[in-house]
Amino acid sequence: MKPNFPEWIDTALRSWHFYWTNLRTSIDLVVLSFLFIGAAAYLNSPGNLAKAGDYSFSIGSNLLLIGIFSIFYEVRTREAFRKMLAEINPNIESGVTVHPSYQKVMTRDVAIGTYAQRKDVIRIRTSTADNYVKHGEPANSALQDKILSEQCDVRILLYLPVLQEGLGLVGQHGEEPKAVLLNQLALLDSYKAIISLAPRRVAIRFCVNPLHVNFIMLGNDRMFSSIIPNIAKSGISTPCFEIFPTGQKSLFFQFQQEFDSIFGSKDPRVSLDFNLVEPLLRNSHGDIAVLRPSILALGGEGAHPAVQGTLRDKAAQRP
Repeated sequence: MKPNFPEWIDTALRSWHFYWTNLRTSIDLVVLSFLFIGAAAYLNSPGNLAKAGDYSFSIGSNLLLIGIFSIFYEVRTREAFRKMLAEINPNIESGVTVHPSYQKVMTRDVAIGTYAQRKDVIRIRTSTADNYVKHGEPANSALQDKILSEQCDVRILLYLPVLQEGLGLVGQHGEEPKAVLLNQLALLDSYKAIISLAPRRVAIRFCVNPLHVNFIMLGNDRMFSSIIPNIAKSGISTPCFEIFPTGQKSLFFQFQQEFDSIFGSKDPRVSLDFNLVEPLLRNSHGDIAVLRPSILALGGEGAHPAVQGTLRDKAAQRP
């Protein structure tokens, strides 16, 4: 999770990261100038050629002035340029880029390989996570590589649609709850396989509250998300939101804090551990009518009020 830096430190760190790439040339000039000045001081010492020392000192002092000027020029120019872009396109400050569909964004495996750094936490919130756990899928291969080679943690939060009534659709592709449960049932061995890669660093949990946004969050660098569609099989054509952190209070970290709050909850009516749900899902054979009472029976006192009320209402409606 992101360190809780004071806002001014967070802003300073992000500004430094923003400027660093182009500032390196200016800083290199400053360092080089000090080398020439040091050489000049040595050459001008007694017994050395004064002329060579003067030349070296002249070169060093000029490089120093150029380097210092470049630093101030770069900072002022880039800051003015960023503000100008923010006035034209608010996405610069918000950290949100909207793509027409997932087909217009880099593939999942490329995104994982690009943005997930060593020992990062990869957070996935979805209904089945089939692209990330199925053997042979590019995203699964990329995820395994990050788990084994880069020592990344993976946390997957799946939606268990046992409390949803009627014809509501869930998941990226807009499926009926029963179809999602059957997909989860078919993927149970795949879930166990990815957990077994590193049981201390890979975890899967289920939540019963509906997901309105699916996403994959790669460390503290990048997040790709989509809104749950209302039309069947429409998920691939819905807009994809690419979000990067712009500050401690940015949308990126709000999603991260919400995810961690649900995922880390010990209350069974907020989130449920995979080992707890797996046998219930197997025994129900994907039948919501069979699975729902088993999930409701896991509840106890002290649940989150919103979830507690939902579960109480659903329990009262059972025949």
